[in-house]
Amino acid sequence: MNVLAIDTVSRCCSVAISYRGVVRQEKTIGDRIHSSRLLGLVEQVLEWHRIGLQDIDLIVVDTGPGSFTGVRVGMGVAQGLAYGVGIDTCGVNSLAILAAGCGPGIVVPVIDARMGQVYTGAYSVSPTGLWEEVHAPVVCYPEKMAFLENETWLAVGDGWQMYRERLIRGCRNKPVFRDDCLYPEARFAISAVLDLDMGIMSSPLQLAASYIRNDVADKPVSCPSTGH
Repeated sequence: MNVLAIDTVSRCCSVAISYRGVVRQEKTIGDRIHSSRLLGLVEQVLEWHRIGLQDIDLIVVDTGPGSFTGVRVGMGVAQGLAYGVGIDTCGVNSLAILAAGCGPGIVVPVIDARMGQVYTGAYSVSPTGLWEEVHAPVVCYPEKMAFLENETWLAVGDGWQMYRERLIRGCRNKPVFRDDCLYPEARFAISAVLDLDMGIMSSPLQLAASYIRNDVADKPVSCPSTGH
């Protein structure tokens, strides 16, 4: 399957294509640039593979959580491109995309949600490509996070970079930090779908955002207990 992936929910705007098993990604990092750079990045990866949109079988897009504007930009472009060539879309949440970029293990992605809050969750990824959502995505204050006990786990995402010292003080076990996995990226989204079978398949018009902040009450909540 030939896949085009789009990720615009963070400061990293990225586009990747897996064509005949070869993955190519283009990205740029900055604030308020995604709407002006995204289509150019799509053209670059198509040109690199020397293909057109008609050669793509599926468009994958990060549906959030993250920047509200970024989520809307990415989803809007994905819907427009997919509808134009008559193919399906697959939405994957940004926390799962970060987990997919880390390989096997217990992964706790944390994304800056602004206003002193973070988006977080936890995923278990096996060496054989099986995955489990250990904690559902949630928005909360860093000090309210519940951490896995008696496990070795990976900490990824820009929220960890921003709140590292505060978060370490609340950990029973010191996490292993992956500073090379700071933002969700399109190449990770391809891995999430093709290698781990993550995501929700839909027609372009049925693609749904995962804002999370809209799904909770008026204030952030504490992360659910691990039960360990």
